[in-house]
Amino acid sequence: MGFEVDGKEYEFERSAATQQTGFWFVAQARGWLPDEIGALNWFGVDDSATSALTPIYVCTKKVPQSYAVGNGDMMTWSETAAFWLFNRTTHLAYLFYDRVAPELRAAIDGFEHESQTLVGEMDAKALRMIEAGNKPQAVDALTAFSLGRAQQLFNQWKDLGNRMLVKYMDGNIKQTNDDGSFKDNGSGRGIPASPLHPKFRERWLKAIAPDMGK
Repeated sequence: MGFEVDGKEYEFERSAATQQTGFWFVAQARGWLPDEIGALNWFGVDDSATSALTPIYVCTKKVPQSYAVGNGDMMTWSETAAFWLFNRTTHLAYLFYDRVAPELRAAIDGFEHESQTLVGEMDAKALRMIEAGNKPQAVDALTAFSLGRAQQLFNQWKDLGNRMLVKYMDGNIKQTNDDGSFKDNGSGRGIPASPLHPKFRERWLKAIAPDMGK
């Protein structure tokens, strides 16, 4: 991951959130809980800096459809595959990182914090089932939770990606109303108000100035 300029060699530092990430996860082994509940996998796809983790109990009997083997691959696009959904949204962040990444980060934090609360509630519910002798019922409930949460993330990211594509079209920023809707120009024809045009950073301007030949 290096390059050469004017006979000098340089290297890029290999960050944890590399764009080459296919999938990533954080595994929790909570020994104070029954195995069916205690083994929890927080799973995500694509770049770890711009994608969210969804909780999947290891006892889950089915794989979420958006993560299933055969639902697309590295050379086959699938509109129902979480990898391609996150990759598309992340690619927009790569193009306009300073404005898109903070919005993605807020969405990631919101989903994961909510998931932590819901996992705690699901843990307690499943534990009551197991203590009552209904382990198969608990596993079914944990499976349904895992599948449902993964689908909720997929749906949320699909809406988020579509919105950001509209908001940051052509590198500009569409203005929004207080309720989050996009402002129009008042004609009633779906034409946006004049978008915001972020200024280029001084550092970048100085870097390209020598190429202008002046």
